[in-house]
Amino acid sequence: MTDAAILTEKLSKHYGALRAVHALDLCVPAGSVFGFLGPNRAGKTTTIRLLLKLVRPTAGRAWVLGQDVARGSSHFLAQVGALVESPAFYPYLSGRDNLRVFAHTGGYPDQSRIDEVLELVGVADRQHDRVRTYSLGMKQRLAIAAALLNRPQLLFLDEPTNGLDPAGQAEIRELVCALGKAGHTIFISSHVLHEIEQICDHVAIIDRGQLLRQGSIAELLGEQCALRIEADPIDQAAAIIARLTQVTPEPIAANQLLAKVPRERAPEIVQALSAAGVRVYQIIVERESLEQVFLRTTRIEADHT
Repeated sequence: MTDAAILTEKLSKHYGALRAVHALDLCVPAGSVFGFLGPNRAGKTTTIRLLLKLVRPTAGRAWVLGQDVARGSSHFLAQVGALVESPAFYPYLSGRDNLRVFAHTGGYPDQSRIDEVLELVGVADRQHDRVRTYSLGMKQRLAIAAALLNRPQLLFLDEPTNGLDPAGQAEIRELVCALGKAGHTIFISSHVLHEIEQICDHVAIIDRGQLLRQGSIAELLGEQCALRIEADPIDQAAAIIARLTQVTPEPIAANQLLAKVPRERAPEIVQALSAAGVRVYQIIVERESLEQVFLRTTRIEADHT
């Protein structure tokens, strides 16, 4: 538990017959940028609310920063920042004055911290402008600034790029990457898979309230890979690969094959082809995208229900 910023054990939240979250076993490594993936209504926001002690679990337990969420005190919340759903600001106040309000109500008297977070999220040059003049992306960055006022060890971001245009999405991605490199543990829920693949080092996939998969990005994307092989003569290459690996390569283009074998087999394949006089022009390792892993995982689960 000491190496986990978040740990859950059979955590559940039911609303009558609706199982919003069911028997969830999560482990979020400390210092990681953790992607919590799932389609809309998968249970992502409910899980965050459980971890922030905003709703009570039906069953199971959760620990955040080593403290039992349900049975312990709420002291851990002083080390947590969160952006859940749409940020709410006073539109007639400036960005800086809104942060002053948040700092006062949150009990953070250090005004120099406001300067730090404004600079960190890239809103310092607009801090004196009224929030009603901000774009949606700027409001999201200001909301993250508010969540950082207490210098949190753990930061929850619930769909932080929802509704943003591509430029705004890129800005938030860059900000999350910078926060991760600064040592924060970041728990980011999203259904935008290519975004998570770019910024996270660990992920979990949830659907209909249940955990389907979790692990490092490298582990999940390395499970299913293939070798794209360009060689001549291609027919001879295909026969040698099939005999060597017991896998029949798929022709995909002129002088190109796709062999669904581990990347570790590449040196052995090259050696066998060269020994047989086959000219090998290139071998490229192709692996699944996070989107493909997600679709495969949820499809398998759907087939078993």
